Amino acid sequence: MKHIYALLFFALTASTFAQSVKLNATADIWLSDANNQERASSSGLLDRMKIKTIQEMGAIRFDVGPAKGKTVKKATLFLHLAGKDKLRHIRVSTISQTWVEGKTKKGYGKADGATYWHADHNSNKRWSHESSEFADVIMGSGFSITHYDDLKREKGGWISVSLTPELIYALVAGKSDGLAIMEGGTILYFNNFIHTVQSRKFAPYIMVELGKALTKAPAKPSVTAKPDTKMAAVKTGAIKVTIKTAADTFCWKVKLNGKDVPMWQVPFPHAVQASGKEQEHIETGRGVQKGPVSFYLNGLKPNASYKLEVTAIGRGGLASKPVKLTCKASPIPGKPVTLGKISKPKGKAGLLALGKDAKLWVVPGLVKIDPLTSQVMNKDMPAKGNANSVWNGKTIGLHGAKGETLSFQLVIERNNENTALGQITIIPQGLKGAGEIGVKNIALFKNWISKNKSGKWQPAYQIPIENNTALTIPDAKRKLAKQMNQTVYVDLHIPKTAKAGVYKGSIQVKAGDASVSLPIKINVHNFTLPDTLSFWVELNTYNVPKELLAFHQLTHQNRLVFNPWVPRPKLSGKGEGRKVDWKRYDKQVGSILSGAAFKNNHRAGIPTPCMYLPFADSWPTPLSPDNYAYKGNWVKRGGKKQDLVNHTLTSPYIGKALSKEYKDAFLSVQKQFVEHFKTKGWNKTEMQCFYGGKKTHRIEWGANMWWTTDEPYHWDDWLGLQFFCNLWT
Repeated sequence: MKHIYALLFFALTASTFAQSVKLNATADIWLSDANNQERASSSGLLDRMKIKTIQEMGAIRFDVGPAKGKTVKKATLFLHLAGKDKLRHIRVSTISQTWVEGKTKKGYGKADGATYWHADHNSNKRWSHESSEFADVIMGSGFSITHYDDLKREKGGWISVSLTPELIYALVAGKSDGLAIMEGGTILYFNNFIHTVQSRKFAPYIMVELGKALTKAPAKPSVTAKPDTKMAAVKTGAIKVTIKTAADTFCWKVKLNGKDVPMWQVPFPHAVQASGKEQEHIETGRGVQKGPVSFYLNGLKPNASYKLEVTAIGRGGLASKPVKLTCKASPIPGKPVTLGKISKPKGKAGLLALGKDAKLWVVPGLVKIDPLTSQVMNKDMPAKGNANSVWNGKTIGLHGAKGETLSFQLVIERNNENTALGQITIIPQGLKGAGEIGVKNIALFKNWISKNKSGKWQPAYQIPIENNTALTIPDAKRKLAKQMNQTVYVDLHIPKTAKAGVYKGSIQVKAGDASVSLPIKINVHNFTLPDTLSFWVELNTYNVPKELLAFHQLTHQNRLVFNPWVPRPKLSGKGEGRKVDWKRYDKQVGSILSGAAFKNNHRAGIPTPCMYLPFADSWPTPLSPDNYAYKGNWVKRGGKKQDLVNHTLTSPYIGKALSKEYKDAFLSVQKQFVEHFKTKGWNKTEMQCFYGGKKTHRIEWGANMWWTTDEPYHWDDWLGLQFFCNLWT
């Protein structure tokens, strides 16, 4: 009898705490990021919406009243298909801004209410900051929280997808205006339609299994606020807010001077932010971040006093008593900068006669002169015969910092197409003034002429020449009969040891017996460019040239960065026993990483600032059916696109599908790289883990890759990239 009473009590208790409720959709919008016309459109009252990879998506608002004040044990979103589909992954997130449904009744209709660009077009309300869009407040942006899952096909054209309790709590707490939905996508870019609220019986809804009541409000939050210039701007200040996390707190509501701070400016506690399936993938092996949460309130009046109010909100929607404090905004960072007046060069700068058969003029280094017409090619300089930024018709004028290389071009033009010019020579002289800049700091380059993609001749490549090298027009090697000019590029390097001040010198141009000497005047400023680059102009390429060292030396000399994909060492063994043979790799890139390759450059001894690591889908272990549990067709070059689609729609999650041997080999080689670089002292170069895969290369080139990790687009590509990057954490 006691057992019967116990069972009865258990059943009653379970029924007391278990309750299923339906949260009906009350409004929704279809938004498109496909093109500017669609970004400015609305579809608020249409009976369907399209979800299509990252291009088209929806937002759905729900009546969450039945879920308030209760623990959420389980939640499921139900959507009804409005046609054929190619769906697998459904992505869901909170929306960190309130929005207006609008009254537009057709797809891509007149902007009314929300568009991709505006939360409300009619009031010009942006989704977050001044130039924001819908993507800035969903799927992890704007402090939104996310989730994804494989859909489940239900009866009658319905599909369902799991939701996390946190998504429901966010709706209850007012920390989200509905849920954003997207689909994972395939390379077919299929148009998947689902019904909306306006379809009535097929409207979206959420089923929630509720648990016990949440009757206790969270404790008052512990908050500090202080001025902080980190997020201040040129004209505005900022406040850094720090809140201690508490177990009973789901989120916070913040007011500044009595006005609500937008949701997209206020984060969730760490544990909430880390909820959702993709976040679980990221956190594997790392654990959720702990400690207080900090964020910034910016765009404030510098040094002004502000009243801050913070309220903690519990999972059931109950609020704590607010914390109120006063804080000053930061000043603007640094002193206001006033720029001097910049004016265009004015006046004529006549062409200088170089004997009876030629003329001479000077242009900036980045200007291209048409080799057939002698006119400026890209309208980026005043027309021929006018003054420009380096030439006033009398003097070549330059200025720069210590350690900087200045440049200009000499344009030597023949007067008559029927009269060739020979024995053209250029002789630079050193400069003197505040100190001396020797002629060894001046380098000459002949501009080699080539056709551009439009078939137009242009100066394209710079060939180093010695002083006094004889040139001809037309160029004897190019053999372009109608060539009317030869441009010569001049580099003038200011040594780091130079004194600040004015320097004067000249450069002489000869054509046979004729000669012209052009005065040069440079102003050296009293600061030095650092040898270590703070901004990288990275020249990327997808093969390693035989002359790898020469490419690096040339770009290094010009304060550029050469980064080819990708030098690789030899390997042997499998799994944990995968071993690296460093001999070839060290010979190939060792001097580039140590800086020894650049001993004769202006920035002597400075290593390259970045280089690709060789890790990829099929390195250090080639993908195969033995280590990747995909049972579909391993399509090869020339295969069908549908095989790639099938992989997207049916393959297991990459993190579970790759074998332990595959992962062990990756981690083993990774560790060997770290230890080898540490032993060599190569610690000045950022080694970049770049995954250059494109799934279409499998059928186009026969590459052994299944994910587009270079410029990822669809969700399975992002999951692949996430997995590989997670191996480095």
